[in-house]
Amino acid sequence: MVYKSIILEKEAVVSTIVLNRPTLLDALNKNIFAEIYNSLKDSQIIK
Repeated sequence: MVYKSIILEKEAVVSTIVLNRPTLLDALNKNIFAEIYNSLKDSQIIK
């Protein structure tokens, strides 16, 4: 899945989520929380 505000890096059993909103100083909002949640679901960390 493609995300606008985060970068999801998967390596074996480790997934790293990087915030990618440098112009907004990586400020959190509803959309970034939704992307984090969806990336966790895609990584099968949460079900």
